[in-house]
Amino acid sequence: DKMDEYILSFLSLKATKSGLNRIVSLKSDFGHININGQYNYASILQSLTNIINSKLPTFPGIPKVKNTIHNDFSFDAVIEKSDWLQHIFDIPIDLKRPFLLKGNVDDHSRKINMTLNMPKFEYAEKTYDQGYIRLDSPNDTLQAFFHLRQYGEKQIGTYWNIKAQAAHNKLYALLSFENNGKHGFAGLFNTETQFYKNKYGHDAARLRILPSEIT
Repeated sequence: DKMDEYILSFLSLKATKSGLNRIVSLKSDFGHININGQYNYASILQSLTNIINSKLPTFPGIPKVKNTIHNDFSFDAVIEKSDWLQHIFDIPIDLKRPFLLKGNVDDHSRKINMTLNMPKFEYAEKTYDQGYIRLDSPNDTLQAFFHLRQYGEKQIGTYWNIKAQAAHNKLYALLSFENNGKHGFAGLFNTETQFYKNKYGHDAARLRILPSEIT
């Protein structure tokens, strides 16, 4: 069935070494990605798990730290097309402008710094713009920031923001939203989650609602 086919007209993979660093550059129809540093492909996901685990060690379901992982690399990517996501993974997203991703990961210091810019896209037939995600880890804290505008009637949008901080087995999250339409509304939803081991030795969490408001 041709409707289920996805054909790349261009794909280029270049891999080189400079001292201890591995440099990989992938270019294709849908964009390009560059990775530079010391890393093993199979353990990159474990690096991210290690960083989260160092801040939230009893987060339910999170895999344990593996101290044998020593990745230290930087990356940047430009995603220009999203049709491959629709065809291969059935994700209903359509990029109107390229997504820009860049960052670095260091296992030794349990550090990450990453930004993702999502200027304009459609998801499930709804339009979004001004999308931005930042993830970094100053001192002993992992923190994240998310911003997005969802289009509504007459191009009036609802603005969404999420700020989160994780440290010492606690997660603080603040969700804020604002709509400036005819019947405008805004609000803040503030939470603190404490992760711990319960009396049976199982990972558990206790959620506390902090002062919040909707207007």
